[in-house]
Amino acid sequence: MIFNFNVRPALILGILLFLCSWSTSAFADKRNWLETYPYWTQAQGELELEQWHNASDSIADKPEEWLELEYGVTSRYMTSLYMVRDSGTLNYKAWKSENIYRLANPGELFLDPAVYVEYRNNSGTGDPDELEAKIILQKYVGDLQLATNFVWEKHFAGNGIPATGLDFNRIHVAAAYPLSYPNVDGGVEFARYVADNVTSVTPGVYASLSHNLRALVGWEIPIQGMAAGRIRTGVEWEFNQ
Repeated sequence: MIFNFNVRPALILGILLFLCSWSTSAFADKRNWLETYPYWTQAQGELELEQWHNASDSIADKPEEWLELEYGVTSRYMTSLYMVRDSGTLNYKAWKSENIYRLANPGELFLDPAVYVEYRNNSGTGDPDELEAKIILQKYVGDLQLATNFVWEKHFAGNGIPATGLDFNRIHVAAAYPLSYPNVDGGVEFARYVADNVTSVTPGVYASLSHNLRALVGWEIPIQGMAAGRIRTGVEWEFNQ
């Protein structure tokens, strides 16, 4: 669902801050940001269920609901499987397989690097399948967490549409800082979608509601190429802690 600016995101953020005041412990492997990927992966053997609202690989796409099952295969490698549905109708659209590998241990290099590969099968819509690759870089400056993602995309041939090369698609730059350590972080994401000529900024709040439940909410604000802003949310439920 797309929201115009008469939506009151401050109300949603206030509710989230109130709820997190009841939290008693920090999320074991907490994630900040709604689209920018951090360097961290799930701990080996840990399983996590996530639900994302108004998720999208591209601003040009219709907003989607993503249900994700995430598993830490090793101390550096994480794999995920997604079911993708349309945000309005909740009709099935696609499934996705996502893989993230950390190239070094935290602090070994000036920037903490990871690589990301995703395959998307659009069997629900008949659209061509897609391949996405990311380079993830992260840096801590004290408690300030900084990250950037460089993203490439490839579309396979299908449904009368020719294949494309692996083309640079977008860049994300993000920052997060503890507001109520260790339960609540505030942050901001900047996104530049090169293929769609769209630029946006998304301030957000990310809160641990219990030792294994974390909620994220942000308001994506258009800078260029978007007609309206939108609320984006995510919920993470971690098992095997």
